[in-house]
Amino acid sequence: MEIIKTGVGRYFPEPERMLLEHYGVRYRPDLVLVGFLPNDIVDTYLGLDAVSVDPSGYLVTKDAARMGPIGAQLYLHSHFFRVILAKYLERQRLKEIPPDFEQVYRANGFHEKEWQKAEAELGRIKELTESAGARLVIVHIPQAGPWLPEHAYPGQRLAEWGKRNQVLVISTLPALQEASKTESMYYEKDGHCRPAGYHVIADVIYRELLANNMVP
Repeated sequence: MEIIKTGVGRYFPEPERMLLEHYGVRYRPDLVLVGFLPNDIVDTYLGLDAVSVDPSGYLVTKDAARMGPIGAQLYLHSHFFRVILAKYLERQRLKEIPPDFEQVYRANGFHEKEWQKAEAELGRIKELTESAGARLVIVHIPQAGPWLPEHAYPGQRLAEWGKRNQVLVISTLPALQEASKTESMYYEKDGHCRPAGYHVIADVIYRELLANNMVP
């Protein structure tokens, strides 16, 4: 069995679809696993240009890209410029409506449009996967707990989408909830999984794939 890992930080359904479309299908996969975290909805709201790659190959924010090379040099070497820039950006952000992470867990909430866009991209990923003769699996991975009842919403919504589109959806939330009773699954500092959390997620994925005859 050969596994090709193409996970990229800050990717969400749209760039994941683009990666599969332009590169992934060339590998003629048998199985495509797509991880889905609730912050994928926030990143969908922020859009593809929230983070970009500058000519030197570094990741830069939308604000940094707007500054251009001269602005970047001033930012690095002038404290006065940084103060002025901070005031300017603060005013610009006041004109924008920030994402509301709690609304990710609400049906027909503030981020319903992003949910629909994400589901549409998952549909395109399904089409690309099938065109390559492969099967698609969506894996729901929750953000760090503590988990409230509403935090089950992303997994439930994805499961409903999966039933409508005949795609297996695996939610790792129940197993992580159970395992967290005896051991911490996430780092408190940054909210990323500890090794124990990754072990639980991998075990759930393997058992579900095995049960559905997707792996030997």
